[in-house]
Amino acid sequence: QRKTLPQPVRVMLAPPNIKYNERKSYYLYRHSHGDKIDTNILIFVHAKNDKHVNCDVIGKEMNLRETATLSISSIAFKDNPQGPPNSYEDWFLESSEINSSHILNVDDSKRLKSLKRAVEKLNRVIDAFVIPTDHIFLFGMGSGASLVMETCLQRVRSKKPSLGGAICVGGGVKYIPSNAYANHNSTTERTSTVEKSATDVLVIASEDDQWFPTTAGANSFHLYNECVYSILGIGPFNSYVDRSFVEMYVRSGDSRELAMGTPEMQKVIQFFQQRLRIVQSV
Repeated sequence: QRKTLPQPVRVMLAPPNIKYNERKSYYLYRHSHGDKIDTNILIFVHAKNDKHVNCDVIGKEMNLRETATLSISSIAFKDNPQGPPNSYEDWFLESSEINSSHILNVDDSKRLKSLKRAVEKLNRVIDAFVIPTDHIFLFGMGSGASLVMETCLQRVRSKKPSLGGAICVGGGVKYIPSNAYANHNSTTERTSTVEKSATDVLVIASEDDQWFPTTAGANSFHLYNECVYSILGIGPFNSYVDRSFVEMYVRSGDSRELAMGTPEMQKVIQFFQQRLRIVQSV
C-alpha cells in the first residue's frame, strides 16, 4: 500500500534534467516510517538553508500511522534555482533584496506578490496529489509556517477543498488586504456545514520569539478566523461562541526546533492523531 510521489509533483519540485543526487536538495519523500502504508501525506516546508534531515527526524520520531512525508526546500519554488543568491532565498520576500537586515512591511507590494506566487505553487503541488485533500497535512516553521497558513486561507477564497490540518511553528498569517474579506455567499447560516469549510490550524508561538511572539500568534488566530467567516458570508467571527479553525499553543523559550517529549511536540502529535485518516485497524 505504498504510494509513489506523483510525477506532476516531482516535475514541479525539481528540474526534469537534474541528477538524482542533486534532486535531494529540492525535496525528500519518505514512505510511512512504521507501517509502510501511505494513506496520508505530511508536507514539510522549510527554508533553503535548513536541511531535509531535520524534517525527516521529526517525521521518524512522531512515527504517525499511515503517513508518508514530503520535505520541500524553498529552492524548489524559485523560478531560476541557479539565479542570484538573494533571489527568493526563502519562500517569499520578508526582507529587502538589497539589504537583508531591512524587514519589509507586511503590506509591502513585493512581499505580497512573492507570497501570492509561493501560495499558488504550493496549492498546485497539493492539487497534484491523487488522494483526498483531507488526507494531506502541512507543517511549516518560521516563514514556512506563514506560507502554510496563507495557503490554507487561499483554499477557502478559491473554494478548494480543505486539508486534513496544518501545523505552524513560529509563523502565521500577518496581514490580509481588505478586499480579501469580500463575502462570496451572504446567505450562509451558522450550521454544521461550517465544520468542513476551512483547514484546522495549530499555531505554536513563544513570548520569547522576537519574530513571532504570542501577540503575533493571537493576531494570526483572529485574522484567519475573521477572513474565513467573512468569505463564507456568515458574519463577523465571535471567538466566544463561534467554531474556531485555529488553535494556539504558547511554548516556552525562543527556539523553533521541536524535540520529542516536550509539551509542544505532544500537542502536535495529538493534533495529528485526532485528524489522520486510518484505513487499517490495529
